[in-house]
Amino acid sequence: MTRTELDGYTEALARLHGKKTGQTTTRTTRTVKSQRRKKVGKRR
Repeated sequence: MTRTELDGYTEALARLHGKKTGQTTTRTTRTVKSQRRKKVGKRR
């Protein structure tokens, strides 16, 4: 799996289980997104 695929998978899971897990999922999604932005910026 590619890094991007993994991120997308994690996001989809977070959205599905967001209501159940609540805070934990939101935190993970936020960190993933911030990491993604930093990496994209470096690549460009």
